[in-house]
Amino acid sequence: MDSAALIARLTHRLFGSPILLNSFRGEVGEEMVAMALEPEWEHCAGDWAAFDFRHGRSGLRIQVKQSAARQSWHKDNCPPPRPRFSIAE
Repeated sequence: MDSAALIARLTHRLFGSPILLNSFRGEVGEEMVAMALEPEWEHCAGDWAAFDFRHGRSGLRIQVKQSAARQSWHKDNCPPPRPRFSIAE
């Protein structure tokens, strides 16, 4: 199997479903924001980075947050929980 076939299979397995695994949803969210903000904003996220984007001229920073009502472990007969968000330090 060549590397292109491996990448295609892995991409389909990880991103080919309407419900993404928790570990990948943040990455997808950041890329969506990057597509909207670049090139004025730099995508500078890293593993456990304090923020995800920095504005070149002003130095302003953005931390992207995401949540999903449906999780990969939910059963079809269970209603999803109500989303909750907090910006507490």
